[in-house]
Amino acid sequence: LLVTTSVDIASDYVVEALTRLGAPHFRLNTEDLPLAAKSSACLKDGRLQWFWRSEHSPTPATADTLRTVWFRRMRQRAMPPDILPAHAEYCLRESEWFVRGTLFGLDSDFHNSDFHR
Repeated sequence: LLVTTSVDIASDYVVEALTRLGAPHFRLNTEDLPLAAKSSACLKDGRLQWFWRSEHSPTPATADTLRTVWFRRMRQRAMPPDILPAHAEYCLRESEWFVRGTLFGLDSDFHNSDFHR
């Protein structure tokens, strides 16, 4: 799982290399939440189960297939102007904490990370 932004060129190179190697990967551009990426999480039998789906990655990421997280950075998107400011703020805040909360719950290796559990 690469947690990054759409303008992160270093992540572009990592995705390119992983694709060349045939290594499964999922790129989550954080500014895609909450409008262009979808996610769900739940507890089942005491374990976190979740998936992330994005228009940038053809295969969804799931907790049971994830071994490593490369956390680069987070960025919030500009919300459409027809959304009330209070609703936009709520959506963006919830999206950020959903990402953070999901990452806190993972039993995976973290690399190159400013993200502290």
